[in-house]
Amino acid sequence: MIRIARTLFSFVVVFSLSAVLEAQDSGLIGIDELENYIDLNTSLVELYEFIENGEEIPSDRYYLIPGTVTSISTLDPNPETFYSEVEFSSARWIGQEEIRSYDSLLVFLDPSFVSRLPQRSPRNPPENIIEKNSRGMAVAEYYDILEMPDGSIIPVFIAHIFRNLE
Repeated sequence: MIRIARTLFSFVVVFSLSAVLEAQDSGLIGIDELENYIDLNTSLVELYEFIENGEEIPSDRYYLIPGTVTSISTLDPNPETFYSEVEFSSARWIGQEEIRSYDSLLVFLDPSFVSRLPQRSPRNPPENIIEKNSRGMAVAEYYDILEMPDGSIIPVFIAHIFRNLE
């Protein structure tokens, strides 16, 4: 578990740093401005705490959300009107014997994801394909809260970038 956390942290740092350096080269933003756009400190667990405490999740920034794909529903595969929902889950140990799952819904609208979220898994899938049970990291903006039939609530995000971690 520690190795996964270190790998994930390294990925976040490298991913964020490369985005900043690329933006600096193009003159878009400085390093000191990064946290105005991407929240590097708030996890999905902390976003759940906002919800449970009745607080609004800030929607003026992007979030880095690590997790595992638990289901994929592509409702419209047409590139012009593409719409796919991916259930994304993260977990945290509570003490030494209990694991709590934190679910979210990633909505993909960008047609560049059509080939990455296929209706059927190809025989020899490319590395960047998003499949059930794959681990990944999303850069997403908060959209809303969805109330499930059992009364639980999950945050909904619009995904803009998705990178596989495996």
